Amino acid sequence: MNWLDNLIGFVSPKTAYKRQAYRNAIEASRAYDAANYKNANANWHASIESAEMGLSSSREIIRARGERFGEQFDIMNSI
Repeated sequence: MNWLDNLIGFVSPKTAYKRQAYRNAIEASRAYDAANYKNANANWHASIESAEMGLSSSREIIRARGERFGEQFDIMNSI
């Protein structure tokens, strides 16, 4: 708080409270809801990397599962 807010708080605490509440409301409206980690975004952790980097490890797992699936089932071997 600056000197003016301190003076207003000394003279009229109710007015100082309203001013602070107004400032808090303005500050809350400036925040981006998409950038917080509350409610719907709690389990969503984004990273800045290319799609290729993000999918490369998954691609290896899917390839290995596909090969294993082909080894286990005769229907795949008959094709």
